[in-house]
Amino acid sequence: MMVNSSSDQSHRDNPSGGTALSIYMRTGLNVLSLLVQASDLVQSIEKTIELRIGIPVFEQELYYRGQKLHSGSTLREYTNNDNEAELKLVDKRQVRDVIQNPYNEKAWELLYDFVFLLDTISSEEENNKDLTDFVKETLRDYLEKTPTQFEKAEKYIKIFISSAALAEFMIFCRSNIKYHKSCAKHLMAILLQWSKKLPPPLQCLSAPILLELDMAFSR
Repeated sequence: MMVNSSSDQSHRDNPSGGTALSIYMRTGLNVLSLLVQASDLVQSIEKTIELRIGIPVFEQELYYRGQKLHSGSTLREYTNNDNEAELKLVDKRQVRDVIQNPYNEKAWELLYDFVFLLDTISSEEENNKDLTDFVKETLRDYLEKTPTQFEKAEKYIKIFISSAALAEFMIFCRSNIKYHKSCAKHLMAILLQWSKKLPPPLQCLSAPILLELDMAFSR
C-alpha cells in the first residue's frame, strides 16, 4: 500500500492499476489519500488510518456507498476494482454517547436509509422520481422526530453530524450532474424549512449543518 499526501496526486500517479482511495471524515473533510490494491484487506487500511491520523482501529467505522466495510474483507468485495473510491470514516469515540441512547435507534435506521438512497441516486444520471421522493420523505421523517427539549435535541442533531449522512450529503452536493444538483437543492430546502421551525435555542445547532452543505453545494 502506498500513501499519498493528496487526492490529486493519487489520481494522477496510478501506474500499478490500483485504487486511488480518498477517505473523508463525517464533516466531508478529506483527511487521507491512499493508493491501494483491490486485494488489500480492509484491516490494512484501518491500520494505516491509525498510524497516520491517530484513530485506533477499534474506534473506526468505514463506509463505501453506505455499506459498512468489514476488517477481514478485501477492498475488491466493495469497490469492484474501481480505479477511484471514496470512503467515509466515522470515529466512534465522537458518537458513543448518542449511540448508547435507545431513543435514537430509529434515527440511525433512517440515516442509514438516507445514505443508501443518496448512494443509489449518485449512481444514476437520469431522474428517478420514485427515488428522489423516497429520499426526501426519509429526510423529513428523521427531521420531524427532533425532540423539543434542548439536551435531547442536541444529541439527536449530533447523530446527523456524527453519522456518514452529512459527509455523504456533502459529496452528493458537489456533483455536477443536473439531476443530482436539483435533488440536493430540494433536500437542502427541507433542511432549511426544518431549521426555521425550530425554537431559537435549537436553531444554532442546525446552523453548522446548513453552512457546510451550502459551501459544498456552491463549489
